[in-house]
Amino acid sequence: MSTNQTENNERVLLDSVLYPMSLDYRKHWSNWEMVREIVQNSLDNTGSFNINKTGDKLVISDKGTGLELRHLLLGCSEKSESGNRGKFGEGLKLAVVVALRLGYHVEIETNNLFIASRVGEKFGNPVLILDIFQNTTTYNGFKISIFGYNGDTYQERFTLDKTPLFSYDGEAIFKEKTASLYVKGIYVKPLKDSIFSYDLRDVELEESRNNASDYEVSRMSGYLLSKCNVDSIIKTVLKRGVNINTFEGCLRGYNLSYRVTDQWSKNFKDVYGNNAVISTTTTLSREASYRGAKTVQFTEYITDWLKSSITTDKDYITAHIESTKNYTVLNLRGKQLKQQKRLQSYANKINSDCTVEIVMFTQDLNVNGLCDRQNKKILISANQLNSFPSALSTLIHELAHYEFDTLDATAEHVNACSRIGATLIVTNRRT
Repeated sequence: MSTNQTENNERVLLDSVLYPMSLDYRKHWSNWEMVREIVQNSLDNTGSFNINKTGDKLVISDKGTGLELRHLLLGCSEKSESGNRGKFGEGLKLAVVVALRLGYHVEIETNNLFIASRVGEKFGNPVLILDIFQNTTTYNGFKISIFGYNGDTYQERFTLDKTPLFSYDGEAIFKEKTASLYVKGIYVKPLKDSIFSYDLRDVELEESRNNASDYEVSRMSGYLLSKCNVDSIIKTVLKRGVNINTFEGCLRGYNLSYRVTDQWSKNFKDVYGNNAVISTTTTLSREASYRGAKTVQFTEYITDWLKSSITTDKDYITAHIESTKNYTVLNLRGKQLKQQKRLQSYANKINSDCTVEIVMFTQDLNVNGLCDRQNKKILISANQLNSFPSALSTLIHELAHYEFDTLDATAEHVNACSRIGATLIVTNRRT
């Protein structure tokens, strides 16, 4: 028997409340769920708590507003704010039910009340009874003592004293030995295949608070990361985002915040190189690679929320094409002029409306030629004239674009080049 139990004779019994709830209610709950519900109550009330264990006595307390008599009724609660963890004010009662089922004795001191638990009987089943006394002293706040307790304090399952790598609007990212999901500062479950732990706010939990929708966790984790400005986190997500078998590779999310777009883009270049771009489709990726880019294939989910902020294969191709529009048409003489006329004669055998021009591209680009269908031109870089076979190969390549409107690095373009080449061979033999 506890010291407080021996003092009950000095207190005035105000009431005894029998809860028509079997001790087997929440039978799958144990020490952790019991501690969690009590701590949750303190966090909702004050945002902090104290917990310590001495021998077989566990004490959890806070310096909040404490309990009033009405709070001992089921469904009577002031927990209306969206930031609260509990909804209906039933967590404390459920915790005491679990404690009695596990063989513990519970005493509560709050304001001018002293409350002691005991097992009663209703319809042949054990139920919770709370004896409520007028306390001889006043406890400012809330303190619950659990006697005979043989479990852990579970302090590591609360984020209150943890230092986050990144936090934003009440949510946070942590680095822990075992990656875990927290919701509003309280542990929910391990996060499989994740590098980081996430403390999220707007995630609905199932009734027992031991699970959450994988989709919601993925979506809200992605949202938190879309605000992240910590280089180490960004680099890790970018490295793991190419693998669908990682938590980071399955993140749903939102477009990056404009405040961090440049930082994510820089880290992308740091991880994958200055010529790296995000692959969006196989066709565009091949063409971007052909034009000199290094394409990075993220998972579909990661691609969706990065592609509006980091250069994609399509962006690269568009910029590359635009840059090739800056060129100077050369006035040729001698051997170069003869080669230009020879190339023009080959082009006329395919399409007599197409003009071949020898140019110098004004930007330092690895461009051998360009098809300008709008202006009915094929541009050949002057450096190709150093070798006529190279110049002819470039002409065939660009004629394939001109005649068949195919994309680079595709089977269609290879086939088009073959058809152009075959036509030139046949027409040459005839002449």
